[in-house]
Amino acid sequence: MRAWSGYASGLQALSLLLATACFGVGRGIAPAQAQNASLELQDIMHRIELGMLAVSPCSNADIYFSEAIKPHRLGAVDMCSWMLEHGSNPTLLNISATVYSAPTENYIYQMRPQLPECPLAPSPAPGPDTARQPRSMAAGIVSSSPAVAIRSSMAMISPAPLNGNYDHDFALQMIAHHWASMNMARVEVKYGTHQPLKALATQLIVMQTLQVEQMRSVLSRDYSTFV
Repeated sequence: MRAWSGYASGLQALSLLLATACFGVGRGIAPAQAQNASLELQDIMHRIELGMLAVSPCSNADIYFSEAIKPHRLGAVDMCSWMLEHGSNPTLLNISATVYSAPTENYIYQMRPQLPECPLAPSPAPGPDTARQPRSMAAGIVSSSPAVAIRSSMAMISPAPLNGNYDHDFALQMIAHHWASMNMARVEVKYGTHQPLKALATQLIVMQTLQVEQMRSVLSRDYSTFV
């Protein structure tokens, strides 16, 4: 399994190198510059996942959601900053500006209400096969445990291959980012008891569902990428 994983990662890296070379030539951008920018975006996604996974599993959905969403939100700001620097698509730039300009600190601290100490839950870390499976926005996570459900929502997998185009790759990665946060928000709506937090999770689902549809439209119209 590890050998195949390393082989697949090598193919993905080679594919990205070739794609960014073609993309860079088409826009007058050095291939190395395009590749480095795309790798930077992937690195942000990886850091978001690590930040969420560092949160101790908690059997209280309100506490776990409010803690896990913090690195997720901060990572979204980093992704949108990347897009505002490198991107050109008006729809994607508008989404990025909306997310980036949101009052980050207020947003986070609204999601961290005064709650009791977290009752720790057994770590539900999924196995390597299930942890890296793409999941659709509509599918959500089905589990009888909020700790398992939130933990299982954290993996952010691009729903289609990256190609080195800044707008294309940002849309794919941000869709994966939004799917993860919406799935976590659905767990909060289902299991949470703190009403302001549940309301905030509901607003997040509504807002990000609209943004995902806008990004999917850009991908299908401009790049024939259907997700």
